[in-house]
Amino acid sequence: MALSLGFKISAGDVVIAVDADGSNDPRELQNYVNQINSGADLVKGSRNLFGGGSEDLTQFRNFGNFFLTAIANIVFKTKWTDLAYGYFAIRKDLLNKMKISEYDSKSSFWLSYGQGFEIESLICCRAARVGAKIIEIPSFERNRWSGSSNLKSIPDGLRALFAILYEKINK
Repeated sequence: MALSLGFKISAGDVVIAVDADGSNDPRELQNYVNQINSGADLVKGSRNLFGGGSEDLTQFRNFGNFFLTAIANIVFKTKWTDLAYGYFAIRKDLLNKMKISEYDSKSSFWLSYGQGFEIESLICCRAARVGAKIIEIPSFERNRWSGSSNLKSIPDGLRALFAILYEKINK
């Protein structure tokens, strides 16, 4: 819910999302902004591009991300390398066009749709659906400063899969 509320109340032309656990490197921010300034609508980090990587991603989660990315690439005819990464920059007008802050409880089966780890999948797929210019750039995910991941691989992976399919059929 924090992301959708942040999207709703943000006042700038560009919104940048970073993980609150300290794993995203703020020195990479300029790369995201440069791509937005060069015409991208959504700039998403990728741990799988040359120069990217992760100290935190387990093999099981990496396999799940690979599977979800492959499904999204087939469904949306894209060539993404890392669907489920939370470091991205997006134009505020694209957020408004996609109604990103208005999707709480869109599905009776998945309560609070868009309020969990499927948010990255939802944003990427919806942006692709509306024809946004999406760019991936390398990003390196460091170990988190503190705490442990709240991700539950199978249920959250199923939510992300649902988001991919839901965003394809819900035009």
